[in-house]
Amino acid sequence: MKTILVILFIAFLVYRNAERLRRIQEKLNTPITYDDYLRKLCYIAEKSHSEIFKEAADRHNLPRYMVDRDFKRYLRDQTIPNYVEEFIDEGKEIIKNAEVNPFVFYR
Repeated sequence: MKTILVILFIAFLVYRNAERLRRIQEKLNTPITYDDYLRKLCYIAEKSHSEIFKEAADRHNLPRYMVDRDFKRYLRDQTIPNYVEEFIDEGKEIIKNAEVNPFVFYR
């Protein structure tokens, strides 16, 4: 009888922890803000934030000095320019649905 109770208790603990890990994984894979989407995009594409800014600017044919200025502003106060937001919006569903390792990507 004790053995069955111990097994049931262990099974309950395993289930509870698995459910908790699933909720954490789900939360980590659902970016909320543009900054979250940008961070996840950098992880998925294996590129730096500045490279993402440059790619977004290339689509809008913006001069490099504007990209550098906007990136410095982003580093200073986390302001994401409109052209980067549009770039993120284009791939938002792909970014949202991409799987990431919860031990690497976190908010």
